[in-house]
Amino acid sequence: MKQRMYCTMMLVISIYSVIVLGVSAKASEIKATHHTDTPVYGNNNRITFSTTIAYNYTDIASLALEIKIPDKWRFLSFLNSNLPVENNNGLISTYWLNIPASINIQYELEVNENDTDIQSIAALVKYRRHGIDPPLYADVLPNPLQLASSGYYITATAGIGGQITPSGTMLIAANQSQTLTIKADKSYTISTLLLDNQPASITSHLVFDSINNNHTIDVSFKKEQYQLVIQATDGGTASPSGILNVDYGAMQQIQITPNSSYLVESVYVNGEAVSLTGNELSLFVISNMNIDITFCEKQLLSKQNSDDSSGGCFIETVRE
Repeated sequence: MKQRMYCTMMLVISIYSVIVLGVSAKASEIKATHHTDTPVYGNNNRITFSTTIAYNYTDIASLALEIKIPDKWRFLSFLNSNLPVENNNGLISTYWLNIPASINIQYELEVNENDTDIQSIAALVKYRRHGIDPPLYADVLPNPLQLASSGYYITATAGIGGQITPSGTMLIAANQSQTLTIKADKSYTISTLLLDNQPASITSHLVFDSINNNHTIDVSFKKEQYQLVIQATDGGTASPSGILNVDYGAMQQIQITPNSSYLVESVYVNGEAVSLTGNELSLFVISNMNIDITFCEKQLLSKQNSDDSSGGCFIETVRE
């Protein structure tokens, strides 16, 4: 099935700040866009490509573009300029000495009719600035533009808290397979998985066999949660109380308030006694927790009965 789809690869080149021979280079960017309207080229034996180069520098002395084309493909020509061309075993080079305000060139390739696998076109921008030597390289080779005579697209995206590998838009040759791996970051877990915009069973691996359709995968993640069980005896309140689900790494405050004639006798977290700041307990949540709060009634204890161990919160000793 013949498809015509637009494929764009935006390549943001690293910011350089260089001082050579006393000449200061201001930090800026060079951006290159490399695309074709027919990444799935079907029965076409010629494909047109476009490369746009944008920059903020005003002191560029020279600029060059290198394009690596697949084996057995043939470079035909630049369509809209009289640029010099050097072809070194499929590495096409051209350059500018009088640098225009912006660069947008088109060129045409002749494809090999027997190609059935994914092919790629890669680009490399080189430039030199006045007073700065050697040339700087805007290296975009790690992200080549992919093409196929027949193929389909898998677009994989992941939200904050994890990754899907590989990601982005991938061109897969018809009837080929593709495996994607989903991994949550520490303290995160997979929340939802959408396959072609429909909910799918959560898994760490997706395998597409004999691909014959386009697909989209979108995965979202959420913080791992832990359970807090908060219990208090009669004589006061804990807020919040009961069973709470709290995100990993969150700080949970519990307000502990005794009734007017009661005091806080003890607070235990997972069986360990803890102290309060005022009437507030602060917990850094990295595991499940059981919080047990005990209140006791205020009582006066006379000195002559000070050895009485009948229980209660003794807050003052009085003489008789």
